[in-house]
Amino acid sequence: YPVAAYAESGRVIGKLKEKKVSFVISGSQWTSLCSFCDRITLLDRRHICKIVPAIPQARAIAERVMLGGAGCDVDDDFTARPQQVNKTVVFEASHLTGKYLDDISFTLNRGEILALHDPRKRALDELFDLVQNPALAHSGRLMVFNRDYDPANTSFRVVTTDFNMEKRFLNHMSLRDNLCMACYPRMSDMGVLRNNRLKYVENEFAKWYGNSAMIGLAHCDKLHERDKVAVYMFALKMRNPQLLFCTDPGVATDYAASQMIFRELREMAKNGAAVLIMLSSIDTNSVADRVIKLPPYDFES
Repeated sequence: YPVAAYAESGRVIGKLKEKKVSFVISGSQWTSLCSFCDRITLLDRRHICKIVPAIPQARAIAERVMLGGAGCDVDDDFTARPQQVNKTVVFEASHLTGKYLDDISFTLNRGEILALHDPRKRALDELFDLVQNPALAHSGRLMVFNRDYDPANTSFRVVTTDFNMEKRFLNHMSLRDNLCMACYPRMSDMGVLRNNRLKYVENEFAKWYGNSAMIGLAHCDKLHERDKVAVYMFALKMRNPQLLFCTDPGVATDYAASQMIFRELREMAKNGAAVLIMLSSIDTNSVADRVIKLPPYDFES
């Protein structure tokens, strides 16, 4: 939500707490929980892992508990990557102006992860719509590899996505179909997805994810959120994008799933992709090589 909505929620909660009203708040963004709560109960796989005070210093404990509980590497704290030396400009926005975008200019290099941070989300939502449809009203210029940006131009592998699995994942379809439909252009042969290719992709996913029990699933409605995210991220990996525009993974997924997404984004960048993340939360900017705060950057108004 826009930062003003969090501020107003905090005022209402504060007034009601003074009247002895108690709250149970469910959330995944640490900064927001710390601003609202007195203590935080960490849940994983239907069980309480730990209860910690709602203070910034307890976040490291929470991350260690949650990542360990999710079967991930506990020591992966997304420290800064080695300095990127590739200066090939993949994407450039020049004097981009719209309803909420105010003369924004930036470049994105090959192998780089750039985060744009706007706590109000309005400029980010406008930019996200714009990279999907550059015909929307705006001034300025968008360029990919020094050519005017056109999403319909298939000569460049440009992908725009969010990580809302309710939109990106089809529960009624099989595992094979979910894997291959997300990377359909690369996997199809003259518009047809052949059975041997479907089987190959499914087996490769099982090796990558380390879970062969999912092979052959006819329906995916029983899968955990992390499993759905893994399916989608593997399909995204198969598309091998040169340029990836994406929204904040922490908004639509649980903590462990968002960490999986961040790891894969880093792997894509390591393999040469240029990644632009549109962040509304200050919790998740440590994955980026650079963070640009979009003006105006005023938490009070």
